[in-house]
Amino acid sequence: MPDRLFLSRMGLMGLLLFLTACNSGSLTPGTFDVLPSQVNGGNGRAFHTAVVDPATGDVVVIGGQGPDGTALANTSYAERLARAEVSFVPEIRLDPTLGRVNPVAVAAGTDILVLTGQASSGIDTTGVAAFNTPEALSATSPPVSGGERLPLSTNFVPISDPIGFPGGITGAAVIRTSGGRTFQLGGRDGVGPLTAIFEVTGNLLVPVIDMAVAREGHTVSELADGTLLIVGGWGTSALPLLSAEIFDPVQGTSQLLTAAEGPLIARAAHTATASSDGCQVLIYGGLAATGTSLTTQAEVFELGANAGCPGAVNRFRVVFHDISLPVSRIYHTATLLANGDVLLVGGIVSDAGAISGTAQLYHFDVNQLVAAPGSLTFPRFGHTATRLQDSTVVIIGGLGGSPASPNMAVASERYLPLVL
Repeated sequence: MPDRLFLSRMGLMGLLLFLTACNSGSLTPGTFDVLPSQVNGGNGRAFHTAVVDPATGDVVVIGGQGPDGTALANTSYAERLARAEVSFVPEIRLDPTLGRVNPVAVAAGTDILVLTGQASSGIDTTGVAAFNTPEALSATSPPVSGGERLPLSTNFVPISDPIGFPGGITGAAVIRTSGGRTFQLGGRDGVGPLTAIFEVTGNLLVPVIDMAVAREGHTVSELADGTLLIVGGWGTSALPLLSAEIFDPVQGTSQLLTAAEGPLIARAAHTATASSDGCQVLIYGGLAATGTSLTTQAEVFELGANAGCPGAVNRFRVVFHDISLPVSRIYHTATLLANGDVLLVGGIVSDAGAISGTAQLYHFDVNQLVAAPGSLTFPRFGHTATRLQDSTVVIIGGLGGSPASPNMAVASERYLPLVL
């Protein structure tokens, strides 16, 4: 039985879930449980996106590559993991003739918006399978046009390309704010990285302002005061950026952080996860300044007291962790749990391309990263990890195997936190 401290942190609902899982034998807290249904009819998908349907609580899985490295389209483009049956069924209302690899999906009211993406990942598991590590995603695959809006009860409608960008944009950061606005920031067109910030208005991408720096492969996170923190990415030099800026949607400004306020190291293709109160953001993984090796340091951004947060000033700090705990990852996932911790899962964890099944937990309250007690049954990268309404996290798709011979991870897994 769990000890008193464990029970006090779990709370009543957590204890009920814990006892239910233990009695059923189906899901043990702190571990990963393999689901019976396979992704994409057993063919798998990778570098896709996933979002919880606000109407049903199902997970809608969208886009990504198939075994040959090209974008899944038509009836293979999207599927949903039905909560009641724990099985995947095709989402036939969302079946464009052009797929998109590495898209972003957000829930917008009762709709689902799908934006950005490229035509392929370049990882063909059916032929010459080896990929260049650790930067597995192709940097030359062309963008895919526009996006899609999936309403509650009708088929999808296209979201048009913004004026001046007829070929589409990939590598953009997308966010749905707590105020109900959806922004697409930066990315790459057929020429190079962009500074443009667009807002989804109806089925159009409307220009708002420009970022201070052109970026692709960066992150965006909402802070406690409603501003958006933009970190890293590749710049016009094709190398990861040592810079961050704050976009204020109300004032319509985007301002670079000073050297004293800014990030500690350059990075791109990382993850950024805001705390529940928006006062902190965990910045983890990605490629370092050279663009060919993984970062070896995690950091956390703290918003200052002028925004009502505990920190004195805006700043980035080093994340504390045991020296034996590796913090180099790319194409992993970072998921905010219901208890306020961040779950980091899988990814490529070495410059040689080692694929990991390990997991870590970050505790915002003590600024500490620790190893999670459980690990994936099937190591993978390029997957998704989505928190469900019952506080569990479902890990879907990705690529496994080895750099010399990658394969599709067709089995999904579910994680129940030790503390809810």
